Amino acid sequence: MSVTVAAQQTDLLSNWDFNSSLNGWSTYSQSSLTWSSTSNPPPGAYGGAAVLSGSNLNGNFYGYIYQNFSLSTQVYVNMSIRLYITVGKPRGHFQGVDVSLSVRSSLSSSPIFICTTTNINTADQWLTPTLSCTPSQPFALQPGSYVFVANITIKTKPGGAAVPVTVYIDRVRLFTSLATFSRVIAYVSNSGSSTLYVRLILSSTSSVSSLTSVSVNINSASQAITISSGSIQTGATSWVSIASGSSTSIQLSLTMPPSGSAELDLLLEACTQQNELGACVYYPVVVKITS
Repeated sequence: MSVTVAAQQTDLLSNWDFNSSLNGWSTYSQSSLTWSSTSNPPPGAYGGAAVLSGSNLNGNFYGYIYQNFSLSTQVYVNMSIRLYITVGKPRGHFQGVDVSLSVRSSLSSSPIFICTTTNINTADQWLTPTLSCTPSQPFALQPGSYVFVANITIKTKPGGAAVPVTVYIDRVRLFTSLATFSRVIAYVSNSGSSTLYVRLILSSTSSVSSLTSVSVNINSASQAITISSGSIQTGATSWVSIASGSSTSIQLSLTMPPSGSAELDLLLEACTQQNELGACVYYPVVVKITS
């Protein structure tokens, strides 16, 4: 039997899709700009969008939207934002949009980390700007409440004619540093007339170097197969009995870096008596893992 599973990174800002409204997020902008929301953004949006707009722009104007969130995790400093910018006439007086996304302990404190991009001057299409982040490596945020700030600066030609500009934001993402997977991957059934005793054995041919942590278990057996930091800690589960006409589940939980892959080469051992007494048969179970 072969099973393929895909580990996914947790999106810490999954509710920043603006599908219905601003939902109480706090906003601020200079007087010539306003924040609103729309359920009918330009075509190609994932849902609704937050909207920052202004009609009398001839200098630098900025507005931000922020939300408190609590976490205790290592974060992968890689944030993204989807923007759509519309510019009215005279278009030549529009000079671009700067974006910064940051996490802070409070709105007035310095950024714990910050991701920025500058001089976005492409209009009338959805963009996912490449952000430059500081620090650039994963690090741990301590337990607590933090403020996430998305700051948008609209730049127009000083002293020029007024330019109407609208910036739509329909998705902001902040991912954890590790991809995770946790669920039942298979069932083992006993269609015979007597109790079966089963366990899983992890083969040394398995490719596990990219795995941060793994637990493979049969029906929450007292001992699971475990892997830590790419090294096998426990190579077999304890025995589990399956009564005639019943079944049990194989559960897999794991964490790994994004864009990794691994393979677990397992043997399901089934015997008529516990501890390899009686007749035993072996079934290969291959679990291919991607992230």
